[in-house]
Amino acid sequence: MLWQVQAGMDFRMPEGYAFIPDAPPRGWRLSPPPSATQMVTLAIAEGRATPLTDETRQQILDEWKGWNVQTVVVGPMAHEQEEVDFVTGVLGRPPDQVDGVYIWTDVRG
Repeated sequence: MLWQVQAGMDFRMPEGYAFIPDAPPRGWRLSPPPSATQMVTLAIAEGRATPLTDETRQQILDEWKGWNVQTVVVGPMAHEQEEVDFVTGVLGRPPDQVDGVYIWTDVRG
């Protein structure tokens, strides 16, 4: 995303805005492919957090492994505590707090 380039932050994100080739009839889409990570984080952002199931947790861990996720950063944001609780539940450990954000390092899906 543009802000990443301007801030000199070189890392990949599982979400963003881009025209992505897709199947007809439209032939493109503006969002990433659906994922368990996207489903849960959007629900949290909309204030609709639900308990994390073992099945969803495993789907998310598999996605993060496939995406080679190494670090997760949360905050500042609306529904921040729910997002922290979600990531803590997925990884099974609490984050470090650094400069107003929550960080999980050495993440291996």
